[in-house]
Amino acid sequence: YPNRAIGTSARLDLKGPKGLPIIGNLISTSNNAERFNDHLFELSQKYGEICTYTLPGMRVVVISTPKQVEHVLKDNFQNYLKGSYSKRMIRELFGDGIFNVDGESWKIQRKLLIPVFQGKNFRKIICRGFEEHTKIVLAILSKAAETGETIDLQSLFFRFTFDVFIKICFNKNFNTLTNPENVASFAVALDHFQSVIMERALNQLWPILEMFSETGRNNRKYRKILDDCAYSMIRERLQEPLKTESPTDVLQLFMDATNANEESLNNKELRDIILNVVAAGRDTTAIAMSWMMYRIMTNPSVEENLLKEFDSRVTPENPISDYDNI
Repeated sequence: YPNRAIGTSARLDLKGPKGLPIIGNLISTSNNAERFNDHLFELSQKYGEICTYTLPGMRVVVISTPKQVEHVLKDNFQNYLKGSYSKRMIRELFGDGIFNVDGESWKIQRKLLIPVFQGKNFRKIICRGFEEHTKIVLAILSKAAETGETIDLQSLFFRFTFDVFIKICFNKNFNTLTNPENVASFAVALDHFQSVIMERALNQLWPILEMFSETGRNNRKYRKILDDCAYSMIRERLQEPLKTESPTDVLQLFMDATNANEESLNNKELRDIILNVVAAGRDTTAIAMSWMMYRIMTNPSVEENLLKEFDSRVTPENPISDYDNI
């Protein structure tokens, strides 16, 4: 292992930074942990749109174009398995949900999830949740504009998407938008595991280190918070089913569904699927909104065109366009 980490094979077909014997690129990766995405971008700029580096026991291949992402996530998805290491790394949060399974289990969950984003379910569940909480965000921003208050948009967007996806999934109101100082423990637990997963991805010794660290103790604490909260809402729904003709949230959709054996999903399956939707939906949407606002603010011409479009479609009486008019 003259220039790569132990437990990895040579890849002469891919370019990448030269590593050290045994540890590979562990030092440079650790040094760039706080700017990891920027670091990967710089590697792609220097070594090409597909490049590689090694960590002990692991070779990482970096892809950077939409075509490559489509190849991995769509065209040849069955060839890119999560693997036991990756599954163990994210199991506390995602359990055996769609982001942590392969093969038949993944296909079944994907089949269950597709109706959520189609037709009347999308309008009734997804759009309604966003419309309700968008009104709250607009009120917060309007008040800030009047008073000159500075708003942390990324924090606002994360609270917005958390409230939205809790509403979409459980038909519950956690109200973190209107009570920013009283952030739900459920949201804190999600944030904890998102950070832990990133740290684990950069340090293959995490199973040993977490046995003796505060992080390990916090993992158990926050895992219990996630489980208690999710199972509590599931049990509540089982005891008091919604009296509606059609589902009004994702939980009810899955409670009405069956698995491959034509059996109702058990509480563990419901917990895992729902938490995957909440965690993935909250983060991806909030990050996309944050980057969107940043890019708009740094491109005045784009901002001007957007404002013209808004003015042509939105009125004070109807500040939020519905799905059919977008």
